[in-house]
Amino acid sequence: MNTGTEATLAISETEVGELALDIDGDGDTDVILTGNLEEDNISSLIILRGIIDELDIHKCLKKKLVNKIEQAKKDLERGYAEKAVSRLGKIIKHLEREIFKNIRDEGRAHKNHGNGNHHGKEKISSEDAETLIEIIKKIQYNLT
Repeated sequence: MNTGTEATLAISETEVGELALDIDGDGDTDVILTGNLEEDNISSLIILRGIIDELDIHKCLKKKLVNKIEQAKKDLERGYAEKAVSRLGKIIKHLEREIFKNIRDEGRAHKNHGNGNHHGKEKISSEDAETLIEIIKKIQYNLT
């Protein structure tokens, strides 16, 4: 994941304020966590998108994931948390299929003793897919 992420926390003598996050390390604040559950749930999706943008994922898959996250974000902004949870569930299923393909293709390559019959690079590593699934499940939990 990205090692350039920076966080700034505003603290006064009486309260802890907003947490500003620069996800991509470009010096600009990408997300501000306020402590407002509704706003922070939307911010979680923005953070998830930032994580996906930084991963080494096939560009077509990355585009699909980002589009689904943007749709879930719009659902939340409109007050449709259940619909957002459902969309996130579809992302999880897609990532699980990618993990299955990786395992299947790895088995084929092993069976063929690496003789060049492997059909190309993974769209996403199983490790990255599993990490994204865990993050998405946590976001789903916060939405229910």
